[in-house]
Amino acid sequence: MEDMKEEITEFMEGPAENSSHGSPKRETLTSEWNTRRTPVTRKCLFASIALNAVLSVLLICLVILFIHFSWYTCLSITPEVCLVDQLQSKADDTDDDNDIFKQISRHEIQSILHYLFENKSFQLSHPESLSHFSQNSIYAVELAGSRKQDVLDYISGNAPMPEREAKVTVFYPLKEPPIVQHLIVGPLSKPAKAIQDTAIPYKVRQVSYPELWSLYKRLSDYKELDEILMENFGAAMFNCIKNGTKKCVTIHKTPLSSAYTGERKMWLSLYYDIEYYTLHPIDMFLLMNMNSLNSSDWFVETVWYQGQLYGTFQEFITLLRGGKITSLHQRFPESGQGSSSLARSLWKPKPKSKTPRKRPPLQFEPNGHRYMIKGELLQSEIWHFRWKINLSNGPRLIDIRFKGEKIIYELSLQEIAVIYTGHNPVFATAGLADSSEGLGIRMGSLVPGVDCPSHASFLDAQISSGDFLEGANYLNSICVFELNTGLPLRRHYCNSPGHAGVFYGGLQSTPLVFRTIFAIGNYDYILDYVFYENGVIEARIHQSGYVLTSFPTEQEAIYTMNISENAAGHLHLHLFHFKADIDVMGTENRYAVYEVSLQNASLQWASNKAHSKFKYNSHLKRTEREAAFKFSFDTPKQHVIFSERHRNIFGQPRGYRISSNSWANKLLPENNGFEKSISWARYQLAITKQKDNEQTSSSMNAIFDAAEPVVDFEGFLADDENIVDKDLVAWITIGDYHLPTSEDVPNVATAGKSLSFTLSPFNYFSSDPSMESLDGIYMAKEDSLDSSSELIKFDLYDNYEENVCLPENFQIKEFVGNGSKLFMQAP
Repeated sequence: MEDMKEEITEFMEGPAENSSHGSPKRETLTSEWNTRRTPVTRKCLFASIALNAVLSVLLICLVILFIHFSWYTCLSITPEVCLVDQLQSKADDTDDDNDIFKQISRHEIQSILHYLFENKSFQLSHPESLSHFSQNSIYAVELAGSRKQDVLDYISGNAPMPEREAKVTVFYPLKEPPIVQHLIVGPLSKPAKAIQDTAIPYKVRQVSYPELWSLYKRLSDYKELDEILMENFGAAMFNCIKNGTKKCVTIHKTPLSSAYTGERKMWLSLYYDIEYYTLHPIDMFLLMNMNSLNSSDWFVETVWYQGQLYGTFQEFITLLRGGKITSLHQRFPESGQGSSSLARSLWKPKPKSKTPRKRPPLQFEPNGHRYMIKGELLQSEIWHFRWKINLSNGPRLIDIRFKGEKIIYELSLQEIAVIYTGHNPVFATAGLADSSEGLGIRMGSLVPGVDCPSHASFLDAQISSGDFLEGANYLNSICVFELNTGLPLRRHYCNSPGHAGVFYGGLQSTPLVFRTIFAIGNYDYILDYVFYENGVIEARIHQSGYVLTSFPTEQEAIYTMNISENAAGHLHLHLFHFKADIDVMGTENRYAVYEVSLQNASLQWASNKAHSKFKYNSHLKRTEREAAFKFSFDTPKQHVIFSERHRNIFGQPRGYRISSNSWANKLLPENNGFEKSISWARYQLAITKQKDNEQTSSSMNAIFDAAEPVVDFEGFLADDENIVDKDLVAWITIGDYHLPTSEDVPNVATAGKSLSFTLSPFNYFSSDPSMESLDGIYMAKEDSLDSSSELIKFDLYDNYEENVCLPENFQIKEFVGNGSKLFMQAP
């Protein structure tokens, strides 16, 4: 590094003596200053300015050139390939019995199941003997949440570790009345007790695979359905493979909220079963009544066909066969002329070319990871946090610390909601709460080099659900990596001799990223938690996947955009709800809003001319209702959670600010259909007092339960508790409207489809903590007052590890060689 400094100094000339940017006043002052030092003619001065301006640009360019040259010279010696253990690409899953945050293990799940199945008082059917969804059965086992204060007391060494327990979701259709029962079972080490927790009406239960199997079986009883589909649409739902040719119809299931009928019903949209099915709609919908506990009693209650509603399925058949309904004929989608791939498929054969292409840019870590993972604990030089995986909402980050100081107790995604609109009855009422399927089991395998950088650490998640009751290992479903964003986190270039000086200082932005991707039906949501060097935390959502379509009609024109000949994409609203349990210097916090407004004034020095200017006022919010925020562009606000008792060296309360450029207005009136299930969406931000019985803002029953929500977020605010010097939780809603366009076909791109909010220090530190980063760079003239000086002084950290290694050449073919790694879960 010293050699590099000498080389740069040898080739560099001093920076320009001034940087007036054409300002006559600035030029005069600088000229006078220069004249006092060395008499020059105006002509020489201008020449000097021009020459030094060019040289100042060359200064930065040559620094960059030599830095890159240094790396090139270093790497040209062909470094060794980093070993797997050197990169620590997998988590160290060493068990620690004293870790209160440890994920529930397979052994513990098995102990819980053994205890419940052996105890006959629970009247449970074992999975091996389960033949029908109407039998008593266990739906899922996950770690129960401990009381927050008990956990804090344990961490601080003031109390023993709280007993670890499991939350077990049990379906009880045979009880009177039928219910879904949550049991708290423990201790995990040796289960000996089960306490009944929440009881939920059975008709709003989660959709299970036994129920879906019963649905398909019941549909197969409608023999005439396949005949109609084949006659009108060239495909069938069941007997659809003949002579090696597959022409099948599949269904997209849209639960109907109980707000509309009070019964358990589901709309079935029909699509051609090809990649990807939601882009190939069939103009026919079926409403299946599934209210009975006996699936043989289920029936098609309503048929939508060619823009018309018909009563029962038999009524529809009678009218169609009697010629009262004009048959609609759609052709099965085929490959386009001269193409070997299906239209709108993601597979596009690569052209053969004799000229080799250059590879895209890559990132790598020359000395391996600068963080450590042990179990569910991640530690870097400045950040420390743990994570848990929940069936309902996926990863929860716990005990987030910056340089040892706890900032956040919990940061987690609570719910993903999608609200559609349309003329047809399916899209007109479609409101989806994606946790109903379990966000945890929608964490798909991540592909190195595409979903995450190849140098990332790839981690597995173990989750118990109805599919794999003892726990399935969702492989490569989380990745962690440092990301060189290609942007400076901070920088300033100054070339003002005699004033600010001649220098450059900056720090490249290399935040730590924790990522997972939910593949939920047709949509993919990339969830990032990003940790910056200056104490800022960002939560980001990137959207991809496929749009949901229906057959285009005149009536749908104001709700849809035609994206192909036979498909119209529906306008819809994406909403994402997060929980941020922020603890600033402990749990006694306050919430204040810094409101920006205009002040009308007169300028005394300008003949009292009228003038408007900004000002701000701080408003302390005292109750939960006061702290429920609905966004308004007319009153810009800064939202701050702070500690009144703890102040920085300037006497300012230490705090964290909540901000977002992704607030969304759902527009729908309160209690409108599905809206009551997502009452959290009424507020872009709400601050509540932390309560152990208000751990989540939604439930896996939200897609059905609007008539009587299992978790009613509005109830969190109803008691309107005092929030001054209390343990506070921030509930944050972001979202956007999506009107699909032809560019969304076949695949929605993440560019332009990203949402985020940030948690930023607000007088928490006495200065920018990233100034302590050893990765920063500083350059200046040895003597900023001497315009003839050519010496540059540097402050570059040069005590990096000498061993430089390159990551192993990643081969996608080897990665997918084991299909279970990408498309299956390991039991």
